[in-house]
Amino acid sequence: MSQDLGEELGEAPADVPGPGGGAWGSSGGCPRTWGRSLGKLRRMSRDLPRSLGKLRRMSRDLPRSLGKLRSRSTGLEWGSPRATIAGLARVPRLRVLGRRANTADEEQRLVIREIEIEGFKSIERLKLELGRVTVLIGENGCGKSNVLEAIAFASAAYSNRLDHEFLASRGIRSVEPRLMRPAFSGGTADRMRVCIGALRNVLVDFRFHEDPSVTMTGWLVESLLVNERGDAVKNVDERFRTAVGELVDEITSQGTMVSDAQRLVAEHFAKRGFLRPFVGELERFLIFSPENSALRTFEREGQILPIGINGEGLFAHLRALDRAGKTEVLEELNRHLSLIDWFSGFELPTDLGPGERRLSLRDRYLASDALLDQRSANEGFLFLLFYYTLLLSPDTPTFFAIDNIDASLNPRLCARLMHDVVELAKQQDRQVVVTTHNPAVLDGLDLSDDEQRLVVVSRTEHGATRVRRVPAPKPIEGAPALRLSEAFLRGYLGGLPDNF
Repeated sequence: MSQDLGEELGEAPADVPGPGGGAWGSSGGCPRTWGRSLGKLRRMSRDLPRSLGKLRRMSRDLPRSLGKLRSRSTGLEWGSPRATIAGLARVPRLRVLGRRANTADEEQRLVIREIEIEGFKSIERLKLELGRVTVLIGENGCGKSNVLEAIAFASAAYSNRLDHEFLASRGIRSVEPRLMRPAFSGGTADRMRVCIGALRNVLVDFRFHEDPSVTMTGWLVESLLVNERGDAVKNVDERFRTAVGELVDEITSQGTMVSDAQRLVAEHFAKRGFLRPFVGELERFLIFSPENSALRTFEREGQILPIGINGEGLFAHLRALDRAGKTEVLEELNRHLSLIDWFSGFELPTDLGPGERRLSLRDRYLASDALLDQRSANEGFLFLLFYYTLLLSPDTPTFFAIDNIDASLNPRLCARLMHDVVELAKQQDRQVVVTTHNPAVLDGLDLSDDEQRLVVVSRTEHGATRVRRVPAPKPIEGAPALRLSEAFLRGYLGGLPDNF
């Protein structure tokens, strides 16, 4: 490795423990032996899974090294490229929403703290601070779904999967590059970028450059670390290309050839592992929008596992939970679904034929031996089954969005569902963003809890999407408390059309 590059990125100090227990600068540290631990890349295609497992285990001793990154807002110290690639696949015990886990078993996942979006669809530029549960309200066409899609687009960039099929399966509607930039009367935006931040003072800035020569996606993506003022601190892609390139040069100088594909694989996995502490649970982010047709027949299967964005694969996942002995999940599902008056329980039949997909439902108004299936159930029940499975299953994404959560639900049921979303998000360590048009959903929120946030989405005079957080209401002495739903309907919160 060149001395200049090591000095620029910043070698880790000798007193920082290495993965082997010794100091980074000692013979027991990781950097000097990293080439051997990764098989010097020449066995990449065969040994990569085992090597990646080592990277994840090696990261356990690096919280102090990452502490340097969090402590600076104008400049960040990196470890050497070898240490960076080897160590930062996963960093435990990071601060989450102002709290810190006591043990590794009790640690909470990193939540996304801040989103900045620029030049995406109807969004010229906005900044949104998320809670554990964030509800977006606003009139039709104001850009609520565009905010969700921008997050999904950043997730695809992090996964290096910007092909049209991947984007559509994540809930992004228009995927052609020319349709993803705002085109207001002032002209098309100069750039498109989405910044994601799970740590204070540091965000990952995904910058998208339209490039027709990239035949599969039409996009080139640049990843940078930036501070909260938006000043670029480090170009992640450039540093990892340099780091991996130097290791490859060492290997090829010994007579072993490394293909371009192997080099790209190494760069991608190294960069993704390094960025993970900064972007939390972004990788599996999906925008769910259940459809009656997918839930009623259980016939459609999607490419997303375990559950597709419209409800594809729900039956297969319930059956998988049953076969895996996750009885506590199924019992919780039955308990929460009792919100439906007629419902008294569901079972997974054991006598299903090949290809048969059916739930046995009990209606408390019918004889005990009279069983229904999902085709006879009302739409609201099917949507609740989907939402509670999403929240209770250990296999579903930990960070996701639900577009129009109020669809097909009674207003009072909407309020109770929102209350349960908040409680289950805390219990199951999830982060959820939802959109709604139903005022009743707001009555399930407690805005005095900073983890619950209500955001009004609207458009400026020339059409750009903007956001505004609704603060917790202040009680007025002698006046009865006003429900959020009523405040919304009266126009106190905003988010209602004013052109008629």
